Amino acid sequence: MNSKVLTIRPFLQAEERAQDFFDMADRAFKYGSPWSLEQFSETLVRTDLIFFVAEQNKRLLGYIGGQLLGEEAELYLLVVDPPHHQQQVASQLMEAYKSWCISEGVKLIFLEVRASNNRARRFYSKQGFSEIASRKQYYTKPAEDAIIMKCTIGKKDQHVIKKNISN
Repeated sequence: MNSKVLTIRPFLQAEERAQDFFDMADRAFKYGSPWSLEQFSETLVRTDLIFFVAEQNKRLLGYIGGQLLGEEAELYLLVVDPPHHQQQVASQLMEAYKSWCISEGVKLIFLEVRASNNRARRFYSKQGFSEIASRKQYYTKPAEDAIIMKCTIGKKDQHVIKKNISN
């Protein structure tokens, strides 16, 4: 078995990984974790949210999570540990999230991203998201506008996502 194989799987609420999620977010984001450890602890046990994790030899490399809201979904977090940037981890996590959304009948995915986070904005654009609005002073520490992005998905995308995940 290849030890470099990346596994993407649903995160289970029974797993106690809040500290791991918090620490990774703190390393990955320029201004530290956008959520407190307490927020991660409370969020990761919610049954109305879905998170996927990327692992290699059971070691956490990244995660993605959000909420289904009828035919829409909100993407809350996409985090990849900095040593694993530029290794397609984020793309594979996004594909898993989109595939789940499609299977649940979602047609639109929304997210917010810091206006200054050009790297993330480029990534999301490549993933089919478009910038649709901004929220003034949405972020704190430091205060900054959020860019709201939207991605339209559907059954037509399912075959492309499955093909990309299997590669």
